[in-house]
Amino acid sequence: MKKLVSAALAIAFATLAWDASAQSATGKFGEKGSLAIHAATGAPMLLSSGEISFGATPTLGFSTTRYSQPEVCTPAGCTNSRLSVTGFYINPRVHYFAIDNLSIGGEVLFGTWSGTTTTETTVGGSKRTTERDLDRAPTAFGLMPIIGYNIQVTDLFSIWPQGGIGFRRVSSTDVNDVNNPNDDVDYARTWWFANVDVPLLLHLAPHMAIGAGPGITVTLSETESQKIAARTDSLSGYATTQFRWFNAHLIGWF
Repeated sequence: MKKLVSAALAIAFATLAWDASAQSATGKFGEKGSLAIHAATGAPMLLSSGEISFGATPTLGFSTTRYSQPEVCTPAGCTNSRLSVTGFYINPRVHYFAIDNLSIGGEVLFGTWSGTTTTETTVGGSKRTTERDLDRAPTAFGLMPIIGYNIQVTDLFSIWPQGGIGFRRVSSTDVNDVNNPNDDVDYARTWWFANVDVPLLLHLAPHMAIGAGPGITVTLSETESQKIAARTDSLSGYATTQFRWFNAHLIGWF
C-alpha cells in the first residue's frame, strides 16, 4: 500500500513538474518580445459609413449590398433600376510586447468595391435589359496605432485594456456624373476616431486565448468632400459615440 501511495505521489509530482517546465518553455502571454495576432468583432474600421457597408467578419471578409430604385413610368414606358455592390477587405490587428505586458501595435484596413447597375426598360410590352459596371466604385484605407497593457489576474485569466486613435478614408471617382458630364468627380470621406477595448482573456492553450469585453468608439471628426475640376467642396460634422457591451476576441501569439 505504501509503495502504491509513493508511486502515485511520484507520478503527481512528475506531472506538475512537466506542466511547469512546459509553461516555462512556451512562455507566458505578455512576455517581452512576443507578437500577438488579434481578431476582434466590433472593430471600428468595419463600422458602416455612408454608401459603403463592411462585412461582420474581422480581419478578412467581403460584403454584398443590393439597392433597388422604385419603378418609374411615363407615357413612353417604365424603367426599373437595380444596383449590386460587392466589397472585399482585409483588416489585421497586430501587437508587439516591447516590455513585459506593455504592447504597441496597430490595426490596418484595405478595402475595395465593385458593382453593376442593371436597368430594365419596358416599352409596348417588350422588355430590354442593360448592364454596366459601376463607375463610382470606392476604395478604403485606414490606420489605427494601438497601445495596451496586459494585467495577469491568474494563470488562466488576464485583462488587456487597449486603445488608440485612428482614421479611415473612403474615396471614389464618378466619370459619368450627370451634373458634370465634362469632368470627373472625386469623392472622399475621412473619419477620425478614438477607440478603447477592455477584453477579459481566457488562456485555454499555449499561444492561444479567447475573450470578451466592452468597447467604445468616439468620433473626433468626419469630413466629406467632392472635387470637380479645380473646385473642392467640403462638409464637416460629427457622429454619435458607439458603445458595445460585448466584443469577442481571438488571439494567437508567439
